[in-house]
Amino acid sequence: MRTLLINLTLIAATLLSLPAGAENKGTQSESKGAQPALTAQEAFVNLPLPVLEIINRSSRLDMLDYYAVDSIHPVPNAMGGLSALVRVTPTYLKVRITPVSTLQIKLLPYRDSQIIATSYTVGDSIQAKDSEINFFDTAFNRLDTSRFYQAPEIDDFAGASKQKASRDARKALQEIPFLPMELRFFPDKGAMRVYLTADKTLTEEELKKVGNLLSTPLNYIWDGKKFKKIN
Repeated sequence: MRTLLINLTLIAATLLSLPAGAENKGTQSESKGAQPALTAQEAFVNLPLPVLEIINRSSRLDMLDYYAVDSIHPVPNAMGGLSALVRVTPTYLKVRITPVSTLQIKLLPYRDSQIIATSYTVGDSIQAKDSEINFFDTAFNRLDTSRFYQAPEIDDFAGASKQKASRDARKALQEIPFLPMELRFFPDKGAMRVYLTADKTLTEEELKKVGNLLSTPLNYIWDGKKFKKIN
């Protein structure tokens, strides 16, 4: 019994001699090792995209601060116009950079971390919308796009259309120098929709030949490794 009391006394004295908070040191060290999830807001501030340089970093932070209190705050950009946030969630962000350009940022689960997908779209009601997709890791290093997404071809859209594409429709699209496509991420899920926007580059006669090919988008889901076409 006496030995037990001595041991308890020594333990108590040791604990009293420790610096404040030292008893939690092990727990704190473990929590430091955990990597918090990246947010779309952080990606918006830090992504090394040339199109984002139009909005300086300080302005981007201001936009997010205002959005956090339910206020859309347009800010001047380097083009002499105004930029404004459209929608922000922890995993999705859309910003209107100029009247004819937008950027979407989508965070997706990847292995034991995340991957950042961006879709930069240029176009309006007159000019055909066309998107460029890019991927980054959580350290904002650019990744090889072909690992995560394969751009569709004419036959993909023809196959997705309920109306079988005619030979004339395919030929009309094949004669276009490049096929403009708009890529839209789903804000609340790991999915994407791709629209063929060639209607602005076709004549009225060609549009008649193309039929439903321009009204049937392609749907993609993120399977944890890449965007996979499902129609």
